[in-house]
Amino acid sequence: VKNMTFGRWLVILSLVSVVRASLDAHGVDDWTPKDVQGFFARSNIDVKLEDLEAKHFDGHALMDADETALKNIGISDNVIALAMRKVSDKRAEVHHTPADFFEWRAANLRLCDYWIMPLLYSPRAALLWARFIDTHHLIENINDEIDEIPITHFWLYWTFAPSYPLYQVTQKFNSHTFLDDVLEYNFHIQSAAELFALLYSVASLLHGKPKVFLDLVTSVPTVFALALLWHYVLYWFVPNFVSHIIFYANIYVVLPVKLLRLLISIAVGAGATILEMVFPPAKPSEEAKPEDKRE
Repeated sequence: VKNMTFGRWLVILSLVSVVRASLDAHGVDDWTPKDVQGFFARSNIDVKLEDLEAKHFDGHALMDADETALKNIGISDNVIALAMRKVSDKRAEVHHTPADFFEWRAANLRLCDYWIMPLLYSPRAALLWARFIDTHHLIENINDEIDEIPITHFWLYWTFAPSYPLYQVTQKFNSHTFLDDVLEYNFHIQSAAELFALLYSVASLLHGKPKVFLDLVTSVPTVFALALLWHYVLYWFVPNFVSHIIFYANIYVVLPVKLLRLLISIAVGAGATILEMVFPPAKPSEEAKPEDKRE
């Protein structure tokens, strides 16, 4: 049963990729080996289609290619420098002016899937990175709601509703799919839930239950540690096709389930608190103490 369930998820995630590839925007992320052959042919670089297909050398592979990868698809030494220059130019073009989010991701797979994605598990960690650390050209252009607002506003968002600036940023996404809608709704609902969760956590702390509040704060260093692990270790061991599965699973499954878990925990915690207020537990009756018998 578990294998069947896992298989269904793989089918669903594969269909998401197929739907993405069938839409108007035909970016580098949609390139097949034939498109890659055409890209090199425009620079008079001869590459055989059979070699590209044998290596599954598509647009994602092109964006991640180095000299060794280009030699492996049959590019001769006398034009390898030209080929590398053309690949670098295309990567820079996609990096600065992508057709949509997915094309940008193709040129920034490691940054997107192995740094930003794990940071989104804790919006507070994502805000800290975007405000104080990130220097990426394109991200700097779309995250004004994070790094251009007054510092007091930033810390208010960070404290009470860290997902709200992320919701504002996702409104600028151009993915030609419902990915941006999924992220928008997810972060919008999550920002309201975070405000309620913080108030509930503070109330729990005042009533002698600090664990809920501590969980809210310690997630930031934990997620930064997770992102470092993904970025500097896992990236080198995970094949590209697995990266795509993990990416879609995070967007369409993990983040919504994480939000659902937060909503359920709030509902259960608030419900228990309300029941305790309406029906306070009866105080245990004091047993009559036996009288001291003194002679």
